[in-house]
Amino acid sequence: MKTFAFRSFMILILSLSALVCFADQWQDDYDEADELYKGGYYEDAMVKAEDLAVFSKNEFGVNSPEMGHAYNILGLINSKLGNFTQSEENFKKAITSFENAGSAEKSNVGILKSNLGDLYYQNFFDEDAQNYLEDAVEILEDLNGTGNYNSNLEIPYYDLYSIYYNGAYYADAADAMKKLVELEKKNYGKTDTLVGVDLRNLGWVYVMWGKYDDAEKYMKEAVEVLEKNGGYKKEQLGLAYNDYGVLFDYQSEYSKAITYYKKAVEIFKASNNDKELGNSYNNIGLAHQKLNENASAVEYYKKAYDLYKSVYGEDDENTQEVKDNLDSVQ
Repeated sequence: MKTFAFRSFMILILSLSALVCFADQWQDDYDEADELYKGGYYEDAMVKAEDLAVFSKNEFGVNSPEMGHAYNILGLINSKLGNFTQSEENFKKAITSFENAGSAEKSNVGILKSNLGDLYYQNFFDEDAQNYLEDAVEILEDLNGTGNYNSNLEIPYYDLYSIYYNGAYYADAADAMKKLVELEKKNYGKTDTLVGVDLRNLGWVYVMWGKYDDAEKYMKEAVEVLEKNGGYKKEQLGLAYNDYGVLFDYQSEYSKAITYYKKAVEIFKASNNDKELGNSYNNIGLAHQKLNENASAVEYYKKAYDLYKSVYGEDDENTQEVKDNLDSVQ
């Protein structure tokens, strides 16, 4: 999977610089294009943004903040339309315009690099994404003494965490995720669902790193946060309970693991999430089998198998995996 949290990212939109001559006309044209873009009218937004780009070039020149903003909104629209090459080109031109406009546009250079990095990340060009995202973070962190760029740093921190995690660079992944969690606490509050979800993600970094004491610290904090605000129908709390159980399973504390798997089961039953319910049933079966409690293992494997047959079908690899588990104890 490309992402690990349930967040829905939006590519950042730049804060506007102060304008000079033709300011009113430029601002009106920009606002119209931006409103169409935000409303999802991408084809109409494209027409207006292309007109804005022509106007910006004629009145302000290519090395102006106005031109940078025009290229940026073209990049955003092209990204939404699935035009990767055009979006990439627009963002690169925007970066050049802002860089050539002078040091006052440094923050916009950072945000544009974040936009371009996120475009690469969403399209699975992780090496290019990492380069631009790391540049963006360096710029924005340097400017963020008063917290003005807390929101702008969220996407690059998350994308970098994911890239590092997938590459097994766990120290870097943990660092990026810790920074993200701290920003989320400031931006949304310490018990926001996103905070709980990303504490869970941070716990998984330490699980994969083999540092189980650190993993338990963050998994426990994730559960505590999500018990207060567990997301839609508390499903994020269910996932946190299940993952906390997995952590205990890894540490051969199977009875504790079962306790948390069963907490997850109750939530997934209430939310009618058969896929996750089947997964937790299977995990309970595995834990009982490791405790040599085969009768209980059979009970939960059967529950998982029946659910997976209905969700995935008999021939799906998930169903077959559970069927193999069941056969091993019958």
